[in-house]
Amino acid sequence: VVLSMVALSVECFAMGFVAGSKRKVYSKEFMQQFEDEHQRAHPGQKFEDGYPDNGNGWYSRKLPYADWFAMACGQRAHYNFIES
Repeated sequence: VVLSMVALSVECFAMGFVAGSKRKVYSKEFMQQFEDEHQRAHPGQKFEDGYPDNGNGWYSRKLPYADWFAMACGQRAHYNFIES
């Protein structure tokens, strides 16, 4: 039982890295297009990596379909473990 728990924990942790492709999709270059808008709404507040967007939010609406699809699949795989 303990070995199974450890194996599932490691697999869930590894899926987090798959979902971590978010950093590639929400690169600094991509996020620059939102900087002025973000600073007007939240002066002085830092934003990076597209948070809190999980693939279906404000920043994702500007993603190319292939990038959105890859990130959404990674997010879904990771959340399948968390929700189970």
